[in-house]
Amino acid sequence: MISANKFVIVFVVLVIGGGIAALFVILPRFNATNKTPEQVISSYLEAIQAKDYQGVLGLIAPNHNAIASINEKMDSYGGVKLENTRLEYKPTESPYSLRVFLYANIIDRDGKEQPISDVLYLDRQGQSWFLILGTTNEMPTRP
Repeated sequence: MISANKFVIVFVVLVIGGGIAALFVILPRFNATNKTPEQVISSYLEAIQAKDYQGVLGLIAPNHNAIASINEKMDSYGGVKLENTRLEYKPTESPYSLRVFLYANIIDRDGKEQPISDVLYLDRQGQSWFLILGTTNEMPTRP
């Protein structure tokens, strides 16, 4: 039989170990930097112009499968310098979401300036904002 002291020690070790394990599972879902919408969009624009897939992927909301959507964005205007960029941040029906209208010019292969536009969606989870691209099977949780 286990003595009471040994039982308490084993119980405490299991609780602490379980807590640490839970942190390793939960923390990757949340962006520790608590980025604002402006910071997310700025990071997105830097990453898309550099054709940095991992940079864009790091801005995506947890539990979103965004590979196809990122590829679509990269094919559309990735790897080129965006000029005369204008952003319009528009609220949605939810205080946890924003719509961002992106207007810019790119220089095409023929050296001609071409206008582009895109609509980006942001979602607040906890204290941080994330880019919404792709699909999810999970409804976002709200604070």
